[in-house]
Amino acid sequence: MLIMSSSNATKILINRSKSFLEAAKENFLRGLYDVACFEADQAVQLMLKAYLLKYGGFIPRTHSVRKLLGELGKVLGKIGEVKKFISENRSGLVMLEDVYMRSRYSLEGYDASDAELCLNLASKIIDFVGKIVKI
Repeated sequence: MLIMSSSNATKILINRSKSFLEAAKENFLRGLYDVACFEADQAVQLMLKAYLLKYGGFIPRTHSVRKLLGELGKVLGKIGEVKKFISENRSGLVMLEDVYMRSRYSLEGYDASDAELCLNLASKIIDFVGKIVKI
C-alpha cells in the first residue's frame, strides 16, 4: 500500500487532470470524439477531486460533476457561486456526466460538435473552479 501526503496526492491528481485535458484536445484533432469527450470528463472529475482532497480532506466516490461541484462549494463556503454556475450550465453538465458511461458502453457515439462542447465545458469548469479556489 502506497502512503503519501494529501499535498502530494493533490499534485498528482491535478497533473493527471491536465494530462487528460491535453489528451482530449489531441484526440479531438484526431477525430476520436468519444475518447475526447471521455477524457474531458475525466479531466474535470480529477481536478474537482484534487481540490476536494486539498480543501476538504476527502475524495467523494461519485462521477457526477454536479455533485463534485456542490461538494466543493460547501467545502469552500462558495455554495451560491457554485449553484449559479451549475444552473447556468446545467444542460452541458448533464451531457458531460452522461459521457462517463455512454462514451464507453453505448453504440451511439459523439460527433465533433459534441466533443467541442465537452472540451469547452471542461475548460470553463476548470477556469471557474480556479477562480473560486483563489477567492
